[in-house]
Amino acid sequence: MLRSTLIFVSVAALTLVLALPLKNLRVDNTAESWLPAGSPGLRSLKAFEARFGEGSLLLAHVSGQNLPQHQSQWKTLTSQLRAIPNLDAVFPPRFVEEDASDDGPKPPVTAYLNSPDNAHAAFLLQSRKGLSVEEQRRLVERLEVLFSQSPAPLGPFGLAGTMVITHDLDTGSKESLSRIGPLVALAMCVVLFFSTRQWRGVLAALLVIVLASVWSLGLMAYFDRPLNLVVSTLPAILAVVT
Repeated sequence: MLRSTLIFVSVAALTLVLALPLKNLRVDNTAESWLPAGSPGLRSLKAFEARFGEGSLLLAHVSGQNLPQHQSQWKTLTSQLRAIPNLDAVFPPRFVEEDASDDGPKPPVTAYLNSPDNAHAAFLLQSRKGLSVEEQRRLVERLEVLFSQSPAPLGPFGLAGTMVITHDLDTGSKESLSRIGPLVALAMCVVLFFSTRQWRGVLAALLVIVLASVWSLGLMAYFDRPLNLVVSTLPAILAVVT
């Protein structure tokens, strides 16, 4: 009896200790998180970023009829974008009539920010270099809110860029973690109950699954190892294996 009590208390204490770091578990789908440290792929990526920039460009694109006729809306949206922190430069389509811009000489690509028939147009946005993952997330979310509120006919805008892809992958990872795990657990409960006809067996299996998941994710958080789109399926895999 004493031995069983000691085992129970030890398991409960270890589970509590490993559950505490879970609030700091990060989600990171940047290229650096996918490539092993010191790998040739990571070195090539850093060399490319050093020469051509670190993927800080964003494109906000829209389609519609007679887009150049809505100059006041284009100018208002341009001013709102330039007021957003962590955006170093905002380049509107070439048909936007504006005063001398503070963003300096326009890059050659701005000549292609609207189609010849002006049915498609885009903003070129340059974010500040060296943004953290959290700062990138906040920037993308703020842009999404701003463009979702843009009045017709300027909308809906679509966002494109490496930063946007990373943000969408992070969101998908969180959704996978919160949706796949409970669904797998529910399916296993149904299968276990019809197999054993005993709720005690179902509860025992669930307990072991919870312990394995908390221990694994807690250790990842403790050693500051982030989740990504692949690792977010870990609880479901642990449930099946357990």
